[in-house]
This record gives sequence, structure tokens and C-alpha cells, in this order.
Amino acid sequence: MRCRGGYVLQVTFGQRRATGSLRFPGKSGALHHFTAASDARPAGLRRGSTTVDGKTLVGGWIILPDGRQRGEILSGSTDVGSPILNADDPKVPVSDPKTPGCHCVVIAIIAILIG
Repeated sequence: MRCRGGYVLQVTFGQRRATGSLRFPGKSGALHHFTAASDARPAGLRRGSTTVDGKTLVGGWIILPDGRQRGEILSGSTDVGSPILNADDPKVPVSDPKTPGCHCVVIAIIAILIG
């Protein structure tokens, strides 16, 4: 698959893992191979998005097998929150950038699990 910016991604799924390569754009065209194994819940990738007042909010999280996680919600390129995600709850409260301290924007999560 050709991606924006000239990157080329090839992925094969099977046997509870994904393998593939990513070729970078430019003259060097560096090629990087990867393998990603699946794991039990709550491990996985999560992504959610919603539109509020004409602005799209997009959130993404990586949850490791031990439950540690990293995630962020962006409005364009502006960070609007890094809430802890409850993998069993499909809604994430996010602070409204116009109203500090107000947790009134909710992003519905689309679970994307490897496995």
C-alpha cells in the first residue's frame, strides 16, 4: 500500500501476528521489517474519533500486555488530552479546550486489536 508522503507499507496477517515492511521515501528508500505478535486483552491498539463544533478529534492508544498505556487525543495538531483509557468502556471523556476543567467531549473508541 502506498501511503501519503511516498511511504510504502506491506503487511501480512496470520498465525496471531502481523509481519511486513515499511519503505521510506526519498533516494535512500530505507526498508524496515517488522513483526507484531498478538497478545491477550487488554493489550492492543485503540483509536477513536468524533467531530465537535466542526473540529475533528482523533485519539489513539497503545496498551501493553501488563496494562501500561500511552495515548493522546488531537484536534488537528493540538493535544487536547492524554486520558487513561478503560479498555472495557467505549467512551473517553476529554477536556474541552474552550472550557478548562470541563470533561464534556466524549470520543467513542473503535477497538483495533492485533490478533
